[in-house]
Amino acid sequence: MRMKGRSLYYGEIWISLDDKQVEYASMVEDVVMELESALFPDAPFINLQREIVFNKANEAVNSSQ
Repeated sequence: MRMKGRSLYYGEIWISLDDKQVEYASMVEDVVMELESALFPDAPFINLQREIVFNKANEAVNSSQ
């Protein structure tokens, strides 16, 4: 397998001014690559996008209950 291409990340992060903790974050990755393998001998271009989102939990889980 041989692969060449590029990956680009962009997103946003919200930080609390009170406790300096992450309140929210999102990140998008955009990948364009050329993939050559036994299954893809013509090395097609692939455009892949994925999104990751983080939301702060409202309260911690108490493991002693």
